[in-house]
Amino acid sequence: MTRPPKPGDIWPAERRPWTALWRDHARVAADSLRFVARRLPSTLLVWLLIGIALALPAALYLIHANLSRLGDDWLGQAGFSVYFRVGAPAERPAALAAGLSGRDGVAN
Repeated sequence: MTRPPKPGDIWPAERRPWTALWRDHARVAADSLRFVARRLPSTLLVWLLIGIALALPAALYLIHANLSRLGDDWLGQAGFSVYFRVGAPAERPAALAAGLSGRDGVAN
């Protein structure tokens, strides 16, 4: 049963029963499964490569997000440590700290 062709139709459409549609789908699925089963090593390699291609951007995004969060948490203020010899007089570190705290640009 074909319908009359409409203007612009290249091929006239034909009406098919629903069972034919499901039968065609089952046939194509079986053919695809046989094709994959015959070439299993190369198929597994392709699936592995697709998995890596999908996972790599996600992993790089996670690394970037974690590093940027780490950078935001770090205050990034410059600082230095001063060590005195054992047995140095206690007034010496206190005097140095008082002298440095009076300078411009020194927070603490």
